Amino acid sequence: SLFNANVVKLFSHYDTAPDLIHVEIHQRVLLQFSLMQPEYGMLIGWFSCPTRDCNNEWDKHWIADIYFMDKVHFENPHYSAFLNGTLLIKKVLPMYDERYFIMRVRTGTGDEPNIYHLKIVQERPVLTLVSQQNIYAFEGMDVFLEAQVKAYPYPRVSLSRVLESNESVIQEASNVSSQILMKIPSITNADSGDYVLYTENTVGNDTVTVRPTSNIDSQTRFKIRNFTVLEGGLYTCYAKNPFGHDTLTCNPVTTTAASGAEVTVQINQTILLACSASSNSENVEHIGWYRCRTADCESKWDNSRIARVERMREPFVDNTDFDIYVNGTLVIKRVKAVDDGKLFICKAKRNLTGVETSTTILKIAKGDVYMSEWTFIWMLEFGAILTPGKPGAILRFSFRIHQISIQKQGKEDLDFETAFNKVAPLIFSLTALLVIAVIIIIYLVVKIKKNKRHGYSHNHCCGFGVAEVTVKIHERRLLPCSESSDLENVEHIAWFRCSTADCELNWNKLRIAHVQNVEETIADNPNFDVFTNGTLLIRKVLPVDDGKITPKINTRESSGGSCH
Repeated sequence: SLFNANVVKLFSHYDTAPDLIHVEIHQRVLLQFSLMQPEYGMLIGWFSCPTRDCNNEWDKHWIADIYFMDKVHFENPHYSAFLNGTLLIKKVLPMYDERYFIMRVRTGTGDEPNIYHLKIVQERPVLTLVSQQNIYAFEGMDVFLEAQVKAYPYPRVSLSRVLESNESVIQEASNVSSQILMKIPSITNADSGDYVLYTENTVGNDTVTVRPTSNIDSQTRFKIRNFTVLEGGLYTCYAKNPFGHDTLTCNPVTTTAASGAEVTVQINQTILLACSASSNSENVEHIGWYRCRTADCESKWDNSRIARVERMREPFVDNTDFDIYVNGTLVIKRVKAVDDGKLFICKAKRNLTGVETSTTILKIAKGDVYMSEWTFIWMLEFGAILTPGKPGAILRFSFRIHQISIQKQGKEDLDFETAFNKVAPLIFSLTALLVIAVIIIIYLVVKIKKNKRHGYSHNHCCGFGVAEVTVKIHERRLLPCSESSDLENVEHIAWFRCSTADCELNWNKLRIAHVQNVEETIADNPNFDVFTNGTLLIRKVLPVDDGKITPKINTRESSGGSCH
């Protein structure tokens, strides 16, 4: 401590009465600095002593030195000190019971002490079970029982098994923390039953009962007899107990390790191919798997490689349809038609003896060969493309291609009749589409001619320009008809609301108001009105009107109109 031993005499008398503080075991305690008018940099010392005068061994019981609001110095990890002079006891331990915590403050007139006397409150133990009360375990497992206990003095804790005649103590220990962990080693079905956790100190005791049960074999096995490739597929194992259930799905597959062997598989099956060349992994430096049409594919090994293992530790996959284990076993995730008849070659390179090769031929089972066919789905798109003076139409054809799989018996060549039956639906479909196209063309031509008779052809409207008007939502707006300023010879004025300037195909549907012979006004939409001079009234601008082109048609006997 920074305090000189000469000031010990100041503490030889008992004028300063200690403050008695009652605390609980393992409690966190703050001891406050209590001087009324501290000065910056004032030296404060904290000590933990067995007596009020520390038996004149201040340095032995030193905890911390604090320069008020400047710096602190302490070394014991069980404590912490702050610039304002406060001392923190992080966890009250039994050794602090009846101990004096003394704060010495050096002032201009000498040292002033402040003494705290700690007293740990004694309490009976209380057990709180952390693990479940009913525990289900596999036979042969170690069962751990976890609980918490709070008490002082520290209690003793025991684990006993309840038998018909008496209790058999399995484990006993003195608890020095709040955590209790008891173990039942290698539990068997005969060990199932009630177990009692018992704790006791000089103040009282407490108990809690747990019921571990073991009637389940952790190694559950099911057998599929005489398993063949045709029985491959997904199998589900289902387990259930009073607390819930769980499932596990597996996909049993066949494996082969014989060089030159032929393996019969099903389409879409998952299969493992063992590399017999790597059955003895000693000195194996590299294992590579290749998929080839013939056994002789040295000229394109790199292009044919699908997976490899380096130094029996690092697997690499060159094709995502496959996987590989470090022992060299190849996983074909999903057998495809392209794999039929292919050679799967495994090459194992050894440090001393060179390269060893094993080959497996994949054959897809007869009667289950899947042949890919292409289905053409035609989509017909049509629209009218009109130019002034040259009405006409164009048809656009597009199609999507879908690949489907059908199941064929064998792979024999198809005769003419079979081939014709396969393409006949496509021929009939195309013929029907052509007929529909001709009908649509005729309809468009008739429609366009009809519109011309009514004065709504393209050259009577939007070829003369479009004016843009900016409005506010829900605004009331008048749109004048500029072409109707001279009403002489005007037979008909009509207003239309269109998404594009080219709307000849839907004139009747898109008309919102019109005037007949400059006398009769007709509103086709209640949100609009029209005056005899051709002016359009929009009662309330709606969001649907945003961006719309509103053609104003002014039909005369001899001239066209305009658009707005």
